[in-house]
Amino acid sequence: MTIGAKEAVEQCSNNQSSITRPVLRPYQLEAVEAVERVLSEKRHRRLLLTLPTGTGKTVAFAEVIRRRRAAGDLRPVLILAHRVELIDQAAAKVRWANPDLEVAVECGSRTAPESADVVVASVQTLQSPHCKRLSSLKPGLVIVDEAHHSTATSYRRILGRFGALDGGIVPLLGCTATPYRFDRADLGDIFDAEVYRMGLQEAIEQGWLCPIRCYRVVTETSLAGVHTRAGDFATGELGRAVNVAARTDLVIEKWREVAGDRRTLVFCVDVRHAWDVAEAFRAGGFTAEAVDGAMKAASRAAVISRFRSGETQVLTNCDLLGEGFDLPEVSAVVMMRPTRSKGLLTQQIGRGTRLAEGKQDVILIDVVDNCVRHELATVPSLFGLPSGIDLGGQTVTKALADQEKRKEEERRRRVQVAFAAAQAELRLHQLFGSTDLASDILKNTTMAWVPYTRGYTLDCGPSDDGWLKARVVRGKRDMLCLLLFQGKEKILYEPLCRVERQALAHAESVILRRWPGSSGYASRGASWRREPATPGQKQHLRQAGLTAEEADKLTRGRASTLLARRFADGVRE
Repeated sequence: MTIGAKEAVEQCSNNQSSITRPVLRPYQLEAVEAVERVLSEKRHRRLLLTLPTGTGKTVAFAEVIRRRRAAGDLRPVLILAHRVELIDQAAAKVRWANPDLEVAVECGSRTAPESADVVVASVQTLQSPHCKRLSSLKPGLVIVDEAHHSTATSYRRILGRFGALDGGIVPLLGCTATPYRFDRADLGDIFDAEVYRMGLQEAIEQGWLCPIRCYRVVTETSLAGVHTRAGDFATGELGRAVNVAARTDLVIEKWREVAGDRRTLVFCVDVRHAWDVAEAFRAGGFTAEAVDGAMKAASRAAVISRFRSGETQVLTNCDLLGEGFDLPEVSAVVMMRPTRSKGLLTQQIGRGTRLAEGKQDVILIDVVDNCVRHELATVPSLFGLPSGIDLGGQTVTKALADQEKRKEEERRRRVQVAFAAAQAELRLHQLFGSTDLASDILKNTTMAWVPYTRGYTLDCGPSDDGWLKARVVRGKRDMLCLLLFQGKEKILYEPLCRVERQALAHAESVILRRWPGSSGYASRGASWRREPATPGQKQHLRQAGLTAEEADKLTRGRASTLLARRFADGVRE
């Protein structure tokens, strides 16, 4: 079973010789085998591997390295990462899985020897177009950790330099928990195949991550004046909009109610916001500190150390701990930074989903502001639930199960309704014959013609001299003719043509010239057709064999169609 980065670092530093390779979880084994298979087929060379935060992406690509080495590929491997924490974690885990390999770091003042089998390098160190570092390195595989960053110019430049981009011959493997860019750039520009994917909910259901219990805080803070940059809110404007005491107090009160005894990580908008929120927690009587990128490394490490030990209960930050920060004991995460980015939100959630002894679940507090212009990314929306739903402390797994149950009930209801409708239609057909108005001939007509034994009949509405009706029937020499009736009197007989579609179109033009007022009544879309059947219609329908219940379900238009079909042969033509 895999272990966390902290344990890996400790084991590597304490007793290198006693290290045993990690035992891969089933999905890690599947992922590694998928990478091997696709690379062996040589159809794709730039592969993407997606696993949720906390499920061991680094262990998986460390095993890829071990297997390639065992298969005889002795060329060095280059691993790229963009943060010191990620670099050190990757180096530690690769050493753990490959104790016989020389693993070195190329970052800042640290340089890797030419003899290194694996080089874990900083993107910031290598990104300059004039950089000469690792100039002699000829990798047989390039791995990008947190690969959702790889569309950036700095990554493209480095990947191109080592032959792992576009027409390059060096295989590329990207690993990420969020296979989409925060700025919506397309990862398809870098990778040509996603070889394996495990979703967050899938990992939770299989027991590799802890359940997520969601709470929602709705504020009156307006984001109407906040613009977007690169697909998400502009940080400066957002910070000014949300860093207000009333909003902070509302969130802390909810946190106190549902998670006041838990180790908590809070994600804020900017440095000022992070420090102000920490101060508000302290004012409420809780131990809280803030960290930001401008702090000296020693000071930041001391703050994080106190949080790890439990001396500090609440740690606030602004984008500093979204990646590369692993503390399984975190059991509450507060999203005080509104975002449109599902990727960013997923990274934040991942800080709390790791398993730990005695940890039953992680509480996520979703802070939702007044945002009309833009759609916010919320925890429910990540799992396919309505973005505005309030789970009220319910787990995502239970909410998904309830949603699926509702969908299944709705599917069954629709099947029952469709079956009942089919039975009703069959009975109507048996009693009244075919009244199919969706045939190819009728679907393009504007009037509600009803087929009957000799042709087509149409009710055109009432007049002072009786009910107006039209018939199109086939006469001598296969000629279609139009007959118009006013009451029981036939007032027109006019030959049309031998083609039914053309005959009906011609008949409609004659009817409109003769009875221009009939256009509203005879139209297929006339509003009266959607009204309930009239008492007179129901009486005729019951006489024809329908029950009172069946007649009550019909609209006036449907009843008119059935009765027109039934009584069409009763008029002498």
